[in-house]
Amino acid sequence: MSLQTLAGSIMMKLSLGLNCAILTPLTFALWSRPDSKRHEEVLGPDTQARRILFAMYTSINLLSAAALLSVESSSEKKAALVTVPVFAAQIVYKTITAFYNRGWTPVIYANQFVTVVHLFTLHAMRRDGLLDLFLK
Repeated sequence: MSLQTLAGSIMMKLSLGLNCAILTPLTFALWSRPDSKRHEEVLGPDTQARRILFAMYTSINLLSAAALLSVESSSEKKAALVTVPVFAAQIVYKTITAFYNRGWTPVIYANQFVTVVHLFTLHAMRRDGLLDLFLK
């Protein structure tokens, strides 16, 4: 296999790892210290909305970890069944967030970075045939 053929698999692992690297410490911090002043500065007060955000972040983190384990132990195509919908949902909600909020914060900048990485990943996966199931 050439490096170009492996690009989709490599980028999928990179994107899934990025999700886990960002979300594991974030979800742990939100769970263990929900009333932290720093969390309030960045994400707002501890409200139902922030707890829904925590649940969404936890779901994305768990799905990303499961897909990362799947791509390592079985096949990229099976991992793509989880990865593609997760990345698509992240791209949509992170892009909407950038336009819906009144100002750009560190969270918005980080979200847009992740969006760009996931877009490159989906492109590499499409080029390597890992999206064929979704495109037929």
